[in-house]
Amino acid sequence: MNKSKIEWMETTWNPVTGCNKISEGCDNCYAERMTKRLKAMGELNLSGIDWVIVGGGSGPKARSIDADWVRDQCVEQNVPFFFQTVGRCTEEEWKGSRWYYVG
Repeated sequence: MNKSKIEWMETTWNPVTGCNKISEGCDNCYAERMTKRLKAMGELNLSGIDWVIVGGGSGPKARSIDADWVRDQCVEQNVPFFFQTVGRCTEEEWKGSRWYYVG
């Protein structure tokens, strides 16, 4: 975790889990290197997380994200989450969807 200059938080953590290789540019991908580092850390103790910010991929080759799974994990652990970017989800898929959960 890194110390944050954001006034309403003390630390942040942005884990990178990797992606699908889609072009020659992927040979220089930082996410793949980070994935190896995260695996080397073994099982992580994620207790004490008090807020999750989620972003789905965007752009023409973005992959979808299982937002229901993310929400359910956070609800199960009583951790609030903010879904900042929907990414590859159509308006029809999200029409009328608003998640409010107060635990």
